Amino acid sequence: MLTVRTTFGVFAAHARQVATLSVLAPLVAALLLFAAALPAPSDATVPSGALSQLASPFNCVGEEGFHQPEIGCGTILPPGATKVAYQAQVSPDGRFVYSVAVEGALVEYERNLANGALTAIGCITASTEQCASQNVTTSALEMKGPQALAISPDGKSVYVVTFDDVLVQFERDPETGLLTEKSCIGHEATSACEQKGAKGLNEPYGVTVSHDGKNVYVASNADGAVAEFSRDVETGALTQLASPNDCVSSQVLSGCGTVISGHELERSIGVVESPDEQDVYIAAGATTGEGAIVALERDKAEEGALKLLPSTEACISEVLAECTHGVEINGPEDLVISPDGKNVYANSFKDNAVLELKREGSGALSQLAKPNACVMNAPAVAECTEGKGLKEPLGVAISPDGENVYASSWEEDDEAAFSRNGATGALTQLPSPYECVGKTGVTTCDTTGIAGIARARRVTVSPDGLNLYVAGQNDHAVVELARTVRPAVSRIDLTRGAPEGGEQVYIKGAGFAEGAKVFFGANEATSVTVHSAGSIVATSPLGAEGHVPVKVENAVGASAETAADEYTYSDAPAVAGVSADIGGEAGGTTVTVTGSQFTGATAVRFGSTSAASFKVESAETIVAKAPAGKGAVDVAVETAHGKSAAGTADKFTYIDGTSAPPSGLVLSSYCESIGDKAVTLEREEVGGPGYAYDNWACVANDGAETLIANTGPAPSMENACEHENGGAGFYGYPEDPNNAFSWGCHKVTPPEEENGGSGGGGSGGGGPFSKLPSEQIGPTGLASTPVVPPPVLARTGNVAPVSGTVLVKLPGTSTFVPLSVLRQIPFGSVIEATHGTVSVTTAVPGGGTQTGEFFQGEFILRQGPNGLVIAELTGGDFAVCPTARERAHRARVAGPAAAAAASRSHVVRKLWANAHGKFSTKGNYAAGAVQGTEWLTEDLCDGTLIRVTRDKVAVTNLVNHKHVEVRTGHKYLAKAP
Repeated sequence: MLTVRTTFGVFAAHARQVATLSVLAPLVAALLLFAAALPAPSDATVPSGALSQLASPFNCVGEEGFHQPEIGCGTILPPGATKVAYQAQVSPDGRFVYSVAVEGALVEYERNLANGALTAIGCITASTEQCASQNVTTSALEMKGPQALAISPDGKSVYVVTFDDVLVQFERDPETGLLTEKSCIGHEATSACEQKGAKGLNEPYGVTVSHDGKNVYVASNADGAVAEFSRDVETGALTQLASPNDCVSSQVLSGCGTVISGHELERSIGVVESPDEQDVYIAAGATTGEGAIVALERDKAEEGALKLLPSTEACISEVLAECTHGVEINGPEDLVISPDGKNVYANSFKDNAVLELKREGSGALSQLAKPNACVMNAPAVAECTEGKGLKEPLGVAISPDGENVYASSWEEDDEAAFSRNGATGALTQLPSPYECVGKTGVTTCDTTGIAGIARARRVTVSPDGLNLYVAGQNDHAVVELARTVRPAVSRIDLTRGAPEGGEQVYIKGAGFAEGAKVFFGANEATSVTVHSAGSIVATSPLGAEGHVPVKVENAVGASAETAADEYTYSDAPAVAGVSADIGGEAGGTTVTVTGSQFTGATAVRFGSTSAASFKVESAETIVAKAPAGKGAVDVAVETAHGKSAAGTADKFTYIDGTSAPPSGLVLSSYCESIGDKAVTLEREEVGGPGYAYDNWACVANDGAETLIANTGPAPSMENACEHENGGAGFYGYPEDPNNAFSWGCHKVTPPEEENGGSGGGGSGGGGPFSKLPSEQIGPTGLASTPVVPPPVLARTGNVAPVSGTVLVKLPGTSTFVPLSVLRQIPFGSVIEATHGTVSVTTAVPGGGTQTGEFFQGEFILRQGPNGLVIAELTGGDFAVCPTARERAHRARVAGPAAAAAASRSHVVRKLWANAHGKFSTKGNYAAGAVQGTEWLTEDLCDGTLIRVTRDKVAVTNLVNHKHVEVRTGHKYLAKAP
């Protein structure tokens, strides 16, 4: 076996050091292809954070011809795809994974959200050989030896550093997960990149993107440097900062504008930014005994420029006099920061340890107090505790909840697991047999049989916390591990059902994974479908009259019982929700009542007053017309089995809706006023009645989202309107319950008597609410909203900016003007939303309105008498598209691949649509009509492509007049004639 080992760690040989590298893993007996099984759910000794391998074929991804099936990977890619694997990373949305291998390729995978299993969907390689079965890019520019990667927080870009001293930028398609190479920056003056001669890119081994997305930092081994780049947050393009902020280095010969006098940054490898965006930390392996963890302050006012912290705060080391003193810091290469920003953990390769560091307010690091300065394989000092499976560790990772830290042992072929004390940051290894998982015959771990993990290198944890992906260097593999944590239930959508069971109950929470069980009291659900870490649908079993908790259970244990998981078995009707839950005092509001046991309903009451009318749609749904009334009342359903009990979910509030709302709704400032940092529109439950009611959330500093309820204490629309108007007596109300952007604040008149008053008229069809303008709210909010008349069918529409920059050009004019507030425009206007999102509200035949969103494109807005709104793509330059004659010539000269690249891949213009109602997008050769929620229309050089990302779209081929239904995840190309 030929392996290159240095004093700062282990690297695959660089081309200028060794001509070739042959890494042959020791042959072992055939490994088990199924997961290292965890104990049954009844065994309460399984600790949270315990690891096991997924079952074959999803245990690991290996390469064809390299000691398979001896290694035991169930997924095999073409030779070279994962040769000498170094790292894998998960996209921010958790849907895709990317791996790099220094003698192989950059591989793209789709990730199963229920179990974490990986399926290769494409690859990019500098080689001429195929590295996947589809979506393959060969002979990629400057992509020889990819060894580390980072994904931008917005998910738009992926950055890869290579053995050829190059930093490569890829554009990422968030829907397909596929990457497109956009540009590169080279260290050498002879590089083929457009940008060359970059400083601090000599043997780059680590890369990270700042949390605000404005910078990329690269750690380079040979230069002992950190290279600094600014990032365009729209395009992802990089530009090296001007000297002296181009890079920081320990070596004069690096050419960096900032050179420090000591050895702190010698052999820089790992790089990470703090959650507060204030500091960047570097793991500098150095020579034996001289390693350090370096602290750099990030100056956001100076384009993210880095500078060392003052004096000994700049670094921590065992031997360097210029640094804070530490112990067992020998060969650090990888490091992570806890989500709360309190701790830094790093490997110590030569000392067989994981370092435990505390982050001070200044950004400086200090080692935890004895005995928690580190965890060592065989402690040589009293400051450290003993750990298992830690010989020559090369990778560290931390779970998103901050509860566990993991370390990869290069020498023992394993992954060690630790629990983390949230108060002190101290690590404790999980108890046997969960302390580590490793390869049979090599590791000292009590759990063995892990396939593909030979010479375990870098490791990452998925954003949902359910999986670890480990690079097995010598097995040429990416290992797929499950992280088992105690599940938690945050809510259930159906809280009551019949004793005979059979109800479909949607459960939301965290820590859900395939194989989880659901119990209604002591009875197990008859079926369970895990959609993701936060979503399960379970079918209720038989039950006796009464209340039971709904619990999700796995190997660690069951979810804790809370008020949010209570389910009631009863034959009596139950109201789970009303939408709309606010209406005018004159009555007439159409209210959809949801719940259970509605069959045979004899009455629907708003307080003590019967509904003006009602219709039983199903056992779970009733549509009723609200009677006249005042104040807040309970909506009750009566059947022969009884009357639904009053509760918080059945409230309906009467408001004074006879005039325009006194103000718009500024949810961003509202969320900030209650201690959160932002507002977001949650997309998981978009669609249908209640869209406007169930989707706004305040985002806390730790990223947790809290849905904004209709009524009640903060966060709620009622509370937001009280905050907006300086007192009680106001409610938030949307003009259109299917339009989340139609909220306004309205006044509540106290009831003259307990259960309402009297009056006539209606607010549903032609009532006061149908005359209100579409109030606009969004991430920035509006302090006030202009009052505009209702849209007129086939004549005018009401448009408003949701985010970004939106421009409008009216018919008969030649210039675009910014759209900054709600505005009414005539049809035939051109809307330019290439860098923004616009909300469009139009009238529909028979009264009422419909609303849709359009973004990332330019279009002409039209509407016909039948109410169909058409967003017709415009703009773009078709002159760049080659003619058929030109394509034929290119094919003869350069082969068919060149002709295809010149025609099919070029997108001339595009438009995204997200709408309900009668909406359509129209390209050159196809039109897509809404049957769902979200789709993309692209005019290519050789046709119009329609791709559906949610629900379904009816597509009309404008060339052959065929009609096709396209569903989620699929696309349709109408070829040009």
